[in-house]
Amino acid sequence: MNTTAAPVAGENVIIKPDGKILLKNVILSYPNLFEPFKGRTAKPEDKAKYSAKFLLSKDTHKADIQKLGKHIVEMCVKEFKSKLPSDKIFLRNGETTGKDEDVPFFIVSASETLRPVVYGREGPKGPPVSKEDADTKAYAGCIVNALIQPWTQNNTFGKRVNANLLAVQFVKDGKRMGRAQVDTSGDFEDISSEFGDDVVLDDAFGDDEINFEG
Repeated sequence: MNTTAAPVAGENVIIKPDGKILLKNVILSYPNLFEPFKGRTAKPEDKAKYSAKFLLSKDTHKADIQKLGKHIVEMCVKEFKSKLPSDKIFLRNGETTGKDEDVPFFIVSASETLRPVVYGREGPKGPPVSKEDADTKAYAGCIVNALIQPWTQNNTFGKRVNANLLAVQFVKDGKRMGRAQVDTSGDFEDISSEFGDDVVLDDAFGDDEINFEG
């Protein structure tokens, strides 16, 4: 039985005293959690990064989106004395991506050159999720908690508010995104009876050493 608590309005974005932000009960999208990735628009000198996007529903996370947006505005005013354009911050309205599937969400983008920790439901008390378990515990569409570290950028590359990706925790299964694996189990038959025992190569040759170099 699934005992995972349902999202509570306003309690799914937790801003910690040290500046880190915990996003709870969000949808994992475009996960690159075990191998660094370079985007198609990346420059040759750009480093590959671990990254992910997290979808906050405009229905269940409405108050959380407002809370996060307000925090980003406060960061902008403190650092830049003004707001930044929406394409210069790590929180984006899904209506601006040009993808119909993004419209019901606000999207948090986060990345990091260091590999983030991926936890199971037990958190740090249990073993971390491995790359081999990604298909069941860190796939696009599953529900996760995510820990990010926002930071302000003000240099020759421009002004931005970015977010580093620190850790992800699997919460529960969700609707998978992208192409689903095709079920081929009904397309093959058991043909094992058509063959005898496999030949053991060690027994197929004598004791004489064979020179394959001549």
